[in-house]
Amino acid sequence: MLLIPLIFFGDLLNFRGAMASPFDLDRTQKAAALSKARVTLVAGGAGTGKTEVLAHRAAGLLSDGVAPESIQILVSYAAAGTDLRGRIRTRAGEDADRISIGSLRSVGAGILREHGGSLGRTDAYVIHDREDAEQLVQELLHDAELHDVPADRMVQHIWLAKANLVRPSRVTQLALADRR
Repeated sequence: MLLIPLIFFGDLLNFRGAMASPFDLDRTQKAAALSKARVTLVAGGAGTGKTEVLAHRAAGLLSDGVAPESIQILVSYAAAGTDLRGRIRTRAGEDADRISIGSLRSVGAGILREHGGSLGRTDAYVIHDREDAEQLVQELLHDAELHDVPADRMVQHIWLAKANLVRPSRVTQLALADRR
C-alpha cells in the first residue's frame, strides 16, 4: 500500500474559518494544497489556514483517485483531527472517514500496538501524561519509603533522561553514583 503522509503542526483549536475554495487560498497555500509531493509539511501559527490547506490537499488526492486508506494525516491534537476530517468530508464526502487522521501520540501508540512485538514489546502498555506519571512516582516513592523525594522533581529527571535518550541502566548508574 502506498502511504501518503500529510503532516500538520500548529494550533487550529482557536480558528474556525469559513470553508474556502482552493481559489480563496493564497499562492503559497494553493501550491501546498495542489502539490503532488508524497509528503507535505504544513506549518504555521493559529489562523494561518493550515487546516484549509490540508482539507483541500486531502480532497484533491481523493479526487485524483488516491485510496483514502493510503492517506495518513498527523495533527497536533485529536480535536484538530476531528475538525480537519469534517472539512474533508464537506469537500469529498464519506471517503474522509477512511483517511487515517491522528495525533502523533495516537498514531505512535497504534504503531506500537500493531508492531511492538517485532521490537520485543507487548501490547500491554500505558502512555502516561505528566499527572499520571507524578501519581505513579508518588506511589512508588511511598512504597520505597522515600518520603523526602519530591515526585514532581523525580518525574522531571525521568523526562529529561527520556528526552536525552539515556537508557534506564545508565539512569540507575547515575542515581547510584549520586548517592555516594
